[in-house]
This record gives sequence, structure tokens and C-alpha cells, in this order.
Amino acid sequence: MFSTDTTLHTFQSGRNNPRRRHRTSDEDHTGTSGQVPAKRRKRSSISVNTFDPPITKLNGIPLASNTAGTIGRVREETPELGQTQDSIQNGVTEKLANLAVRNRSTRSSRQGKAIRHDEGVLLAKTDRYQVAKETNIPDEVQDVIRAKGAFCYELTKVMANLLVDPWQARFNEELGQVVLTTENKAVVWRYAQGNTTEALRVAVIKFQNAAAPKPKDPLPLGILSKAAGELALLVIKAGGRVTYWESVASAANADILRQKQNGLHGSAHGLLSGEHVIDLEEAESDAFILTTNAGRVLHLSVRDSQGKPVVTTELMRNNSSISSGVLGSLRNVFSLSGFRKDIAAVKCIASKTKGHRKCLIITKRGIIQVWDLARQSNKTLEIEVDAKPLILKTTEPMNEPAGDLQILDVVLPTSKKQRPDVCNLLFLVVVQVSSKWSYFLLDVTLQQEILQVNLVYPLGVWNQAPDDSKSKPRLLVPDPGHTALIMFDDAIVVASLTSTQQGPDAQLQNENDPKADAFQDVLYLAKDRDFHLLGCAVEPAAQSGVASALVFISEYGLAHITINKHKDAENVQDRKANQCKAKIEQVVFFADTPNKLFDFPRAMSVDDWTSEEVERATLSINNSILDCSSSYVPTATPSMDHQLKDRSTHLKALARFVSRWDLPAATRWTLLWSAEKMVAARAVWQVYTTHLAKREEQKVPFRGRNTVLLWEALDAVNERNKHEINPEKGENDIVRQFLTRDVTRMELLVAWAAKGIEEMANDNVTNAIQHAWLISQASDIVKAALDTAFKFREYNAAFYGFAPELFEDGIYKGSYKELPEVWTSCRESCLTVPDLARYAQEVAISLSNSESSDEEGPELDESDLIKLVEDAVSLARLSCQIFEEGYLYQSRDESLRARSDAFKAATQNQRRELLVCLVDLMVPDEGLKLAEKHRDLLSLAEIACRSKAFILERLDDGMDEERRNMEKKLQEYETKIDKYFRDYGMNWAQAFYSQLMSRESISGVLKTGGQSLSDYLSRNPSLTKAKWMYDVGSEQAYLGAVHDLLRCNADEPNLWNKKVQLSLAKLSLLAAEEQGQTTGDTVMKQMRHADRRLTTIEIQDDVYNYIQPHLRSALDQYASVDLALETFGKNVKKTEMQAAVFKESIEKLVTRRWIGEENLINVLTLIYCPPEIVDDAQFTAHRFFFALQTLRDSPKYEDAACTSLLQKIIWRRAIIQDDWTSINVTELKSDDEVAREAESTALFKTLLAGFHDGLLETDLPPPQNLESLLGAGITPDDLRQITRWANTDDITLTATASDYAAEDVKLQEMLEKGRLGLWWQGIISAAKSELERRLNGESETDTNSAKTSNKENTKVNGTGINGHITEDEEETTVDENQLSKTLVDSQGDVVMG
Repeated sequence: MFSTDTTLHTFQSGRNNPRRRHRTSDEDHTGTSGQVPAKRRKRSSISVNTFDPPITKLNGIPLASNTAGTIGRVREETPELGQTQDSIQNGVTEKLANLAVRNRSTRSSRQGKAIRHDEGVLLAKTDRYQVAKETNIPDEVQDVIRAKGAFCYELTKVMANLLVDPWQARFNEELGQVVLTTENKAVVWRYAQGNTTEALRVAVIKFQNAAAPKPKDPLPLGILSKAAGELALLVIKAGGRVTYWESVASAANADILRQKQNGLHGSAHGLLSGEHVIDLEEAESDAFILTTNAGRVLHLSVRDSQGKPVVTTELMRNNSSISSGVLGSLRNVFSLSGFRKDIAAVKCIASKTKGHRKCLIITKRGIIQVWDLARQSNKTLEIEVDAKPLILKTTEPMNEPAGDLQILDVVLPTSKKQRPDVCNLLFLVVVQVSSKWSYFLLDVTLQQEILQVNLVYPLGVWNQAPDDSKSKPRLLVPDPGHTALIMFDDAIVVASLTSTQQGPDAQLQNENDPKADAFQDVLYLAKDRDFHLLGCAVEPAAQSGVASALVFISEYGLAHITINKHKDAENVQDRKANQCKAKIEQVVFFADTPNKLFDFPRAMSVDDWTSEEVERATLSINNSILDCSSSYVPTATPSMDHQLKDRSTHLKALARFVSRWDLPAATRWTLLWSAEKMVAARAVWQVYTTHLAKREEQKVPFRGRNTVLLWEALDAVNERNKHEINPEKGENDIVRQFLTRDVTRMELLVAWAAKGIEEMANDNVTNAIQHAWLISQASDIVKAALDTAFKFREYNAAFYGFAPELFEDGIYKGSYKELPEVWTSCRESCLTVPDLARYAQEVAISLSNSESSDEEGPELDESDLIKLVEDAVSLARLSCQIFEEGYLYQSRDESLRARSDAFKAATQNQRRELLVCLVDLMVPDEGLKLAEKHRDLLSLAEIACRSKAFILERLDDGMDEERRNMEKKLQEYETKIDKYFRDYGMNWAQAFYSQLMSRESISGVLKTGGQSLSDYLSRNPSLTKAKWMYDVGSEQAYLGAVHDLLRCNADEPNLWNKKVQLSLAKLSLLAAEEQGQTTGDTVMKQMRHADRRLTTIEIQDDVYNYIQPHLRSALDQYASVDLALETFGKNVKKTEMQAAVFKESIEKLVTRRWIGEENLINVLTLIYCPPEIVDDAQFTAHRFFFALQTLRDSPKYEDAACTSLLQKIIWRRAIIQDDWTSINVTELKSDDEVAREAESTALFKTLLAGFHDGLLETDLPPPQNLESLLGAGITPDDLRQITRWANTDDITLTATASDYAAEDVKLQEMLEKGRLGLWWQGIISAAKSELERRLNGESETDTNSAKTSNKENTKVNGTGINGHITEDEEETTVDENQLSKTLVDSQGDVVMG
């Protein structure tokens, strides 16, 4: 900076004072006075205690032996920044000769300089940029960074005495140096190391007279420069006090008393009261540009016109506008030319004139001035341009007409070559429209007085209002210039300077949707830590296409930012998706780190992204964490447990952040299940490490090696279901590989852990004790995975947006509709886990029953057996949980009801087996707990009954002490059973008594008594007989017994049993009347009901008696059915459906089973009666009347539609039974002949018997006209009124209706050709007359016929026993007293009446 001569003179004159008193002999070590020997060192005040112990490590990294100890708070030597003190004492020339000083760096040499950074702590990372905290920082710098705030005052602050930062930093990018200034010292650190491997160098310069600062005093400002090969430092303190050191090294090694001699001191003259310097800019090697808080710009030089060191300042103003005189001087002071407000930036560039420099001064309001700076002449304003109109016009397409404008900062992009006549600038501009603020980056070219805006980059990610109380925003464009960094006080904006679209339309689109085109992002500093930026600088490009910058942050340290040139996706939607994913990844992987610097959630507003965009990004990130495909998740790590824990943390952070959006339930379930799998994987890993430790103790040889189950199980998983290891990449651990890449398939791990025993058992593992060890491993794995998952799900349900009350033991009780299959109860788990539980129970029972093992191998001690039993219980519990959850999922849709019911039935049986088996393991209480939890009353009843039976058995065989214990235990079980009756009511009674009846006799069960037993018996139709016995024997409830017997009779298939039940019902009814349990009217009503049922049974017996004599030649029942069909089924041979029904009825008839009222009517009306068969009982003549009587006594009689249809079918079949066409031919026939033919028809006999019985007078009157019989049953809808056809398909009903339609055709023929419609009323009158004649005995000539007729009438008029046809040939009368007597008919049936 200064010439050698001048510098030498300055320093020598300051040190060699001719009036200085020489040392005395006492002060001289050698005893020689007057001079100091040339080679004698001056005594130093530094001792060995001054130094810290030698440093052998830096930030945990060992230092080389030649560098250890070179870093400390006080340094004896700094070979590059300074020399020893004797070199200073011996003269500046010697000092300069010994200094290792770099040549002045040029821009071309700086481009090749490599900046050495350690890995540091990663703070943020995307595919575009990453931010890391520098940890390789010297202790001296760390001390400054960790310093606490002090009180100071600035004009920009609203209030005085505010807590501000105690230091500030200023970088010299070309030199790779930074100076940190505090109230009492300056620390210079060379952060750029080039390619050297030397330790970092630091120089500490303490200020003289560093008294406590006043609250109003600002911090000193420092700036580094290069002069005469030395690193120089200029410091400006409060009040404009200036100190300049031409050599930082010398100043750092000298003590405070000698710094005054080494440095240049002065003041910045011309500052007003309260005015202080806020910014410095190096203009040339010995000159600087100062910017004050009053908006003025000063030129400061450290050398006068003769080259002597002196501090001079000059206010930069336009001399052409200066006025003379006193008033003119005052006006000049306060004029715009000398008192400029709101300076945005000051930049110095080269000039085409040798010895000159150009200075650009840009105000916030858009005024650009270009000054010519000459070393020894005045500073001249060359150009002044108002850029505001052009900027507003350029930004108008993206806004309404703009109002206010501010230029916040300006940079000279180094990526663009600057020429003296053409200046390339990048402006940071904010434009206000109403209350909205819009930020832009403007690529501007200034040539002479012509200003041109080349490109406009809207900053859509930042719209906050400018805040003058905060530090000024700084704009950085690191090489190679593809990205800009905007440093706000509490945020960093990253903006790409490469746009995929150009022109006004593109700019308008970018303004409407800033995410649609060029990449932009914002990083907010953490608010809770009160971070803000104190200094920043660009770095030379160390790699092609990679930009780099450094940022000092208060109370934090130094952050290193690197930006890659990344090619965005061409599709707008893809770019938005990538940005959305990147922002969420920042939150997930860096928001909760211990060294957190940024507030990532703040950078992603809910309104900026739709739920669909967030959902897609969330699922992608979730999957990348699960399979470790994310670049943020390491795949190789020394601690697998730590890696799994970190991945769980990331998944939790992901779910917490995206909960701000309304994501679908399926997505939230996916996140929950992923988190479950991760914590389950970690639990499995911990179990695996435990098994590895026990591998040598529990030797299980498998394929020639001692192994563990999990390794073998995963080895057996098919390659299609897992990522195969690649030995060429160093992958050799199956377990680590699966837990790293295949956590999403945790269900396979669970399944194969359970199934792996079978795989290993097929090899050399045959010892039961070895099987126990394998079962123990499998159980540990299954429990670790499923128990952890279920507990995690229940405890974290609310965190994932689900109602906690819908979860019980980790099982979701809500709707599973539209959800994928739950991994904890998938098909593989439902198959393998219960199998493992059964296998564990079998082995445990086997080992507990055997006293010792004769097989080779380790013996199983008691603790191992206890663990095996505990494992069996745990596996049974997990199986129950899996079954319940699986059923809930299977029943998610009503259309899957059949499938879910089948699943429930299958799993209920398996669950019951597993729980009941716990009784054999001597842990019945565990089985009871599980059965209670899952409300499995069948299992609960069986366990209770088996346990009670076991206790009773031990009571008989045990000793006194054991008997007392068993009695106590029995009392506990009795109490539990009573509690179950109270808690579960009839459901428990059903299960308990069913189990009790399967184990004991019916009499033993009936002895227990109680209302529960009575209710149980009442609810089970199959136990109606037992209920009747209980009512009669224990309760004497005869009326209840009547109801039970009648209900039982309705479903009784056996004909004999039905008759007995009805007879017993009549006996019980009489007993109830005698005991006063009912009234006489009720008795008569119930008795009539029983009699009608008995009548119907007797009619079926009549049919059997009619066909039975002709079946005696049959060898067996099958032959009897075939013979009966051949003989009596001729009427239905041509009708397929009627033939099938007829056959079914005959089969039941032959085997003495109840065929039902409708089928009995069908048989009576369709049976073929061969004329050769002798019918002594007149069955053939009265079968249609029997059909009508059966219809009247049928329960379906109350159904009017069904009764009407069946009645029409009976009359139609009765009519077509005879040939009325022939009867209608009366030619050459007398009235007697015609009458005999008519009276011989089935129709006439039916009318006669019906009128005689009274059936046709009251209950079922004959049709008024026969045409109404047409169409009965010829459609499927008609047939569905009959019980048999109610639920039959249309095809079958159509075929059946065609059979009825054939009957309709025959009837139609009778009506047309036989004129039956005309005969009908006459036949009815004739039947009534014949009945009256027979009853009154008017015909003397037909006395014998009348007697015969009277016999017939006796059989059908209901006056016989029970109203059915008797086999007695003599006329029998029964009075009303017979109702109270018990008779036995000819077949041995008990008959009341």
C-alpha cells in the first residue's frame, strides 16, 4: 500500500527515539549498558502458563504432529500472518523479507481457489441446494460467535437500549478472509484455504482504549484489503475514529501498547452529530467509500497526495451545484447532493482511464449515480439516471399501476464480464401496490446514460413489507450465476436465474403462480432462537455448475450454502409436485434436528398447496423412508437400531406436518401403518440381537451351522417379495437388508418367522428341546412385531387424526370401507400365527408331561418351560386379536357378508381350540381372560366347565391341604359363573348349559334349576321336551308345558312323536285347569286346536293305511317308495314338478314322517286310486273332502290368499277327476241313470260329505261359479302364496305353473263340453237333498243304502273319536263326558276325548 521508504521511515521514527533512556546494567542480562546485542531477544511477558495445552485434535479430528499445538488463544508464531517480535524490532525491511506473503490475488486466480469445508452438520438439503453448519471453526472465532448481546443505540431502532448482536462480520471474497469486529477487538480468519492442508489461521487484534461502550455507540466496522502484498485492516469506530493496520499479522502479534506505533489512526471528518458509518466499500488499494446512516457517502483515503500515511475524508457531492456564501454553505450541507437519503448500494468498478475508478451509488428511490474517482483529484459525478420510471413500467404487466418503489440491494454479477463503458447490474426491487408488496430481481445494463432492463424475475415466495428496523437485505449471486440468494434479516430466499419461459406473458404467469416456472424457495430462520444474519459472502465455484456462499448468523455460527444447477421438469405439474415434495422433506428431515437453524414449516403455507398435491408428495416420502430410497436416509450404518429410530422419527415428523391439510382417511391410515411397521421393525431388531447373543448357548444346528431363526426365515422368503442382496456391492446381511429396504413387507417377516420353524424342523432339528428354543425365537419375533404395532396404533390414534375411543387393544372398531387390507391381520398372519400358537401349545404340553429327555442336546430348565407356556399364552392372545381385526375388515361391505360370516365361523373354531387348550397348560385363568375380552362365550363356558370338572376331580383324590385349596378354587369358579350370568344374561346361559349338556346327562342339568335354565330351555326348540319335563317336574307349570309341547309339535318330523306330544299337551291342559292355572274357555280353545292337529295326523294315517297293503312285497323302504309311485302316481307322471313333489311326500309318508299340510293336500288330490283296490274305509270317495278338512285345520287357514288359492286347486282337481263330458251326454238316459252317474263322481261325494260335516256351510263354502276356478296357480306370483314355493326361483315356479295350467285346460274343457257350469248349482242342490233325505229316512226303498250312508256319515261328520274317521263299522256316538277321558285307538295312540 505504502512505498517501502515511507513505511520504513514511519515505523523507524516511531521506534528509535533518540531521547529514549537506555537500559541500565541492572536491566541488562549481560551487564553491558548502552546497547542491546543484535541477536539478543527482548524479554517477553508471555510465559508457559499463558498457553493452553497443546491441541492434538480439531473438532474431534486428530491433527498431524507438525500442526499440533499451533492453535490456541495466544500464539507465539503465525508464520503467514506475522513474524516474531524481534523481527519487528530489527526493522520493517527484515520483517517484510521474512514474511510469507501472497501476491495480490486477481480474479482469474481466485476462480481456481478451492474452499475447504468439512462435512459439517447438514441443516437443509434438496436436489437444488444444501445448507450445512461449518464445524471446523477456530476457537477464537467461536468465542466471538458465542458472545452475548450488548446494549447499543442506532437511529434505525425505534427504542434505545435494545439488545443487539455483540459482533458483526464482513467478508473479503477475493482474499478469502473475514473480519469479525466486536466492541474491543477484531478477529481476522482466513476461511479460504486453497489446496493447502495447513491448519486454519486466525489473527486477533485487540483495540486500544477499549473502554465500555456507551449505549448509543454502534459496533466498530472493519474491512480487509490487500496493500503491498500484506493483508490490511481498516476499522471505523463510533464517532468516526479510524484505525488502519497495513499488516494484520504485525498488529496481531504486537501488544496493545505497540499497536499505536504499528497502525494509522485518524478520524472521518465531516460527520454530523449522531451520524455514524454503516457500510464500507473498498474503492482502491488505499481508499474506501463510507456510507453513513444519514444517507451520505464519503471518500476515505489513508494516504495523502504525497503518499504519506494520513487519514483524509471527502464528502462526495456534485461540485457544480455548490453555492457560495454562508447560506450557500448551509444549503450545500443539507442539499441532495451531499445529504443523500436511503442509499441502497455503493459499488466500485474499474475505469477505462488509468489510475481512475468508477463508483456507482444507487439510492432506494431509483437514482443511479456514476462517479469518477481519481487518486489525487476531485471526485466527479459523471452520470445520474432515474431508474424508477423504467422499473415501474417493467413491472406493470405483473401488477396494477404501481405506487411506491424501493431498490433494496444491487450486485455486480461476476458471471458477466464487466466493461468500463457497460455495467451489468442485478437489482433487488420491491414495488408496493395498495397494501401488497411484490419483490423482483431485475437484470439491468447501464451504458452511459442509457438504462435497459433485460430480464425480470418475480420473487413470488416473498411478499413481506420492508422493515427498516431490521438489517438491510443483501443480494448475492455466486458463480456461475445460475442462482441468486437474497439474505433478509430472518430468511434466505433462493431464486433461480434461469427461466424456462420469457416475455410479458410468462412474467404474468409467474406472478400469478410463482411455483409454475423458475425455481424459488425461502428458508426462514428459527423464530424461537432469535437468529438473524450478520454477514454473508459468495465463494468461488469449487465445482463446475455449483454455486457457493457463506453466511454468519447471530448466536449460531457460520453456514455454508451450495446450490446446484438443476434442470427442472418440463411439465408444470411435475415441477410443482417436486417443489411440494422438497419442502415437505425439509420439514421431515431437518426441522427437528438439535442444531436446527431454519423454521421449515413456516415456508409452506396451507393455502399454497392443495390436499391432493400434499397427499401425493406425502405418500412418496413415506415410501422412500420405508425402503430407504430417500437420499436423506442412510442405507449403511453401524447402528441398525439408531437408523430405525431415525426413520421412525422422520415418519412421525411427516405425519405431524401434513396433518395441517385435510388428507383422506386412507392416506392417514397408510402413514399410521408405516409408522407401526417401523417401530415393529426396531423391536424385531432388538429381539434379533438378543437371539444372536444366545446363539452359542442354545445350539440349534441347521445346514451345518449354529444359526438363529430370523436369519433363516428371511433367507427362505421368495426373491419376489424382498430386495435380494448384492454381494458385489458388499451386501451380505439378509436381516439388515430386509429391515433397511423391505420394512413395508413386515407381514412377511411375521409370517415367515412363524413358518420358519417348519422349514428348520425338516432339517436336523428333531429334538423337542431344540423345537422349544425355535418356538421361543419365533414367539419373540411375532410378539415384538405385532404387540408393538397394536400398542403404537392405540396410543397414537389421535396423532393421526382418528378418534381414540374407536380403538381397543389396537383394533379399530370403526368402518374399514375403502381401506386396504390391514397388515397386522392379513391373510398370511391369520394362517401362520395361529399355527405357531398351536404348535407352541403342543410342544409345551409334551415337555410338561415328560419328566426328562433322553435325547441329546441341552436340557430345558424350568424357566425355559415357563417361558414356553407364556409364549403359548401370548400367541393365543395375538391370534385372537388378529381374528377379530380380520373379521372387522372382511365385514367392511354388506356385499361381502357371506365371506365375512365364513371367516368368522372358521376363526371362532380356531380361537376356541386355542383358548381351551390353555386349560391343559394349567393356565385356565388366562383362557378365561381372553374369552372375556373377546366375548367368546362358547370358549368361556367350555373353559369354566372343564376347569370346574378338573377341580371336582382333584377334590375326590387330593389330600387335606389340596382339598382346601381346591374347595377355595371351586368357590371362585362358582362366583365367576354367577357373575357371567349377571353380565352376559341369556347369551351366557345358552353357552353354559349347552356345554353342560354335552358333558352331563339331561337329568343332571335339570337339577341345577333356576330361571336361567328355564329361559335356556325355552329358547332351544330341540330342548322343548326337556323344558316340558322341567316345567312339570320342577316348576309344576302345566300351562307352560302346553305351550312348549305345541311349539315343539310344529317342528316335529316324526309322526308318532307328534301324536304323543299333542296327547301330552291335552293332559297338561287338563292339569293346568285343575290347578287353576287357566280358565275353561282357554282349555276348550287349546283342546280344539290339539284335536284339529290330531285330525290332520289321522288323515295322513288314512293315506298310509290305504297304500300300505300294496307295499308289502317291497324289500326295503326304497323299494316301497318306487312301488308306491308306480301304483299311485300315475296322475303325475306327465308333470315333472308335481311328480317331484309327489315323490318327496310319498317318501316321508312311507317312512312315517310328517309331510306337512300343503303336501298332504297335494297327495290327497293327486293320488291315483286303482279301481281294483278294495276301499273298505271309503278313502277314495272322501279324499277331496279330507283335503278341504286339512286346509281348514292348517295354520295357513288364517292366510286368506293362500287358503283361497288352495281351495280353488282342490275343487278344480275334484272336478277333473271324472269325465263330465260323458255325463253330460244324457241321450237315451233316464233321470235315475243320470242321477246315479252324477252321484258317483268325486265332486258330488265331496259336496255330500262337506255339507254333512258342516265344513261347506261355515268354514269353506263351495265356489259360486266354476269359472272362478280358472287361472288358479298358473303364474309364479300365485304360487309364491303357497309356503312351499315362497322362496323358489322363477325358473322352477314357471315349470310348476305349467303343470297347474294343464289342469286349467282340462277344467275349461269340462266347462265347455260338459256344460258343468250349468250343472253346478243342480249338483249342489242334489247333494243337499240327498243329505237331507238320508238324515230324515224318507226313502223306504233304500233303507239298506240309508244305513250304509249313515255309517259313512258317522265316519265323516266329526262325531267319531277326535273327529277322525274310525275303523268301527257300527255306529258310534260320543257324548261330551268323553272329553275328560283318555282312550287308546286301534293303533295304540293316546287319544283324549
